[in-house]
Amino acid sequence: ENELLGYGSGFIISKKGNGLIVTNYHVIDGASKIEVRFPNIEDGLDAKVVTKDKRNDIALLKLQKKIKTSHFKRDIPYTINKGLKIKTGQDVYTAGYPLGNIMGEKPRLSSGTINSPYGINEDPRHFQLSNPIQSGNSGGPVFNNKGELTGIIVSSISDQLVTKETGQIPQNVNFAIKISYI
Repeated sequence: ENELLGYGSGFIISKKGNGLIVTNYHVIDGASKIEVRFPNIEDGLDAKVVTKDKRNDIALLKLQKKIKTSHFKRDIPYTINKGLKIKTGQDVYTAGYPLGNIMGEKPRLSSGTINSPYGINEDPRHFQLSNPIQSGNSGGPVFNNKGELTGIIVSSISDQLVTKETGQIPQNVNFAIKISYI
């Protein structure tokens, strides 16, 4: 019997339901079977890894069957803007499935701002955002006010590590991969 070992978020990047989905590599790492679920489709759909980028923590999945629902007959409702400048103070929104085993199978939206156009140790691949992030948000999209895809949720800072090093508990120190790395 298949055991659920993990879960995360992802988003479709292909037009008209061709079944290409982006998520984080760490979401699918070690999986013997990948099942993708949509809130408007009752059954999960099997997917395979098309390509993966371990260094940047990105995986591209392809659904094994064409999606048969009216929701996927039109183009994706957002622009993927690779040239977008990430600016401190910019409003951003995340969509995903935080704490899926507790919160349920409906997507959750959170809002916040970009705290820095860089990640830990000034990593240029990432940006820091204030949106609340939990387990299950990994691989989810980050949008700006124009509905443009700007990043992929990747991680939160380790509360335990920071507390051990500084004696303080960090709050909303989260990171996304810049969309240009897809």
